[in-house]
Amino acid sequence: MMHKLHGEAPQTVLLLERLAAEGRAWMSAEAALARLELAELKLRALKAAGLAALALASFICVLVALTQAAIALLSQHVADNAMAAFLVAVIFALVAALSAVLARRAMTWRADSMVLRWFGSDAEDAA
Repeated sequence: MMHKLHGEAPQTVLLLERLAAEGRAWMSAEAALARLELAELKLRALKAAGLAALALASFICVLVALTQAAIALLSQHVADNAMAAFLVAVIFALVAALSAVLARRAMTWRADSMVLRWFGSDAEDAA
């Protein structure tokens, strides 16, 4: 019986060594695949960020053009350009305030959110 155990031990060791080698190969292949996937995600994120920056720049240009058009339109009906610019600024401030109120109502943050806790209502803070 001892002879049979000693005869199987080298085979078991070989199987364990093979298992370890295949495990290392599998882990390195998985790591390489993860690096490739991460590189692809990084490229997609950079493209999206570039397009978002372009969209933001375009939006700012349109907003400036609309502001100038609104000031030119209002300057015909008010005393001077300064008053027209002030009225346009007040309109933009009202739109921004309305947007902030609507955004606050639309956002529901968890009570344990440390960064954006101030978005929550008083009832959520008490709970």
